Amino acid sequence: MSKDPIVIIENKQRVEKTLQEGERLVVKRAGNDDSAISSTEQQRLVESFDPNTTAPIFVSSQHISKLHAELRKDDSGRVFVKDLNSMNGTYLRLQPYQEVELDGNFELLLGQDVIVRRQNSLWPPKVKGITNPDDLMRYVRLQIGKYIEQVVIGSASETELSRVTGKCTKVPLLERSAYVVVQWKQATFNLDLERWLQTVVGLYNSGPTRQLEEQWQFLATSPERSRVLSVAKQIAPTDVTVLLYGRSGVGKDILARDIHRHSSRAKGPFIAINCSALAETIIESELFGSRQGAFTGAMDRPGLFEQAHNGTLFLDEIGELPLSLQPKLLRALESRCIRRVGASGEEKPVNVRIIAATNKNLERMVQEKTFREDLFFRLEAMKLVVPDLCPSDVRELIPALLVEHGRKGRGLPTEEETAKIIEYAMRMRWPGNGRQLRHFLERYLVLRGTDQPFEKNWAAVVEMDKVFYDENGASSRVVKSSPHIVLEVPPPVPVPDNPMAIPECVDHLIFLNLAREVLPTNRWGALAELGRRTDMTGAGAKNRLQKLGITTDPVVDIHQIDTKIAELKSLLQPSMAYLQSILGT
Repeated sequence: MSKDPIVIIENKQRVEKTLQEGERLVVKRAGNDDSAISSTEQQRLVESFDPNTTAPIFVSSQHISKLHAELRKDDSGRVFVKDLNSMNGTYLRLQPYQEVELDGNFELLLGQDVIVRRQNSLWPPKVKGITNPDDLMRYVRLQIGKYIEQVVIGSASETELSRVTGKCTKVPLLERSAYVVVQWKQATFNLDLERWLQTVVGLYNSGPTRQLEEQWQFLATSPERSRVLSVAKQIAPTDVTVLLYGRSGVGKDILARDIHRHSSRAKGPFIAINCSALAETIIESELFGSRQGAFTGAMDRPGLFEQAHNGTLFLDEIGELPLSLQPKLLRALESRCIRRVGASGEEKPVNVRIIAATNKNLERMVQEKTFREDLFFRLEAMKLVVPDLCPSDVRELIPALLVEHGRKGRGLPTEEETAKIIEYAMRMRWPGNGRQLRHFLERYLVLRGTDQPFEKNWAAVVEMDKVFYDENGASSRVVKSSPHIVLEVPPPVPVPDNPMAIPECVDHLIFLNLAREVLPTNRWGALAELGRRTDMTGAGAKNRLQKLGITTDPVVDIHQIDTKIAELKSLLQPSMAYLQSILGT
């Protein structure tokens, strides 16, 4: 057991006492007047104290009772604390005379200003190497997991925080403009652990920007979406304005958050607004803030531009922004200054990166005079068109969505059932992309019958999606083929005449493309470099080139390599449909 001394701190005074096994410490206020304690109580307390094993600790604070608290170490080395019916409490919030064991190291607050502590082995915190909030949460759970019920990250308004009950500690997490919230296991909590948590999160907040290490959440498996993600990774570290195009559910909001989290502004706030969700009369005050009296019910409050200072402002559905407000937005983007509604005088500077998103064709809107041309060009500094989900994207997304629904109590399907869900979902069109797929899977998990075959459960959910509301007849009607979800069973792709020759052809193509990259300069050692990159010697690489009909003496003929690459691509072309069918792309 720990032999570290117990430290009693009052203002600038500090007393250390090593508590021996079987010994007690009684904290009491200095003075002879014990009138606040009844005679019966005094007698009982005195009789319970053995002067040979009990040492008084006197403090002068007026918030400490005549007999305030007792610390005791038993024969096994465990330390206990007991409140002696004090006036101002012993925090751990104890009932009078209730004895509680202190886990290893501890810190107590007596009254309001006396601290009793033993150095915690958690000090000093070590956050070096923690590169993202998920790692931070794992570190917190690893270090203090036995003391806590749960630890979550979120804003104060999020539902998971509203469910946190009991004693909790909330510490700002700057990187996500959120909070780390720890719910302790009981109403009694350790002040030293609370201070440790605040220090750990504070050290993390002050650490270097983790713009490269954190994983991107945007799903990109298909070549089209992978290209978009590649460009996003290039522009994330810059401050360039980004305009995201894409249909509903393709993940524009997720990509916007990813760009922010991998930028130099990652520690700053990420503020999002849906321009279609607010009435035209209030969206200006939401963006730029207001002064008291500017309109009926107006109060002094900052707008989203001010809230996003040193961070990112995400303008979702920018195509829905009222035409009358577009000049003011353009001025804010150009000048980096805003003026609250109803304010006069100088404008307030703001340092904000803008990411906008829309599912509308802004160029057409410019031609139709429903969107300002100058604002369009200002927003389109960097344009990314986010494609719909391809079958390969659907395949990768489904397991994550099933786990998400499982956390909500929907139940997790077996591996066999999951494989069938993926197989059937990849045959369907998802005009609503990820959002539509998420809701479809939720309906499936809620409505499926465990005693029914998979095909019947799936067909029932598909049929449900074919039911539409007829506003003319105020009733529902069944449509033969749903415009939203259509089951498509692709025709079987014929197998090439010699499918086993495909791997050899691909192998040659990869080898020649590497040769095309390494050999053009014909520099000394180039063949050796080609051999190293293809797991052979330089002589072996040269011999393979010769077998493929490539001249190598006196130098490698690059033109012949290009000709051979074109020839191999031509040979593979008839097999491309077959390859795509077995790869699921």
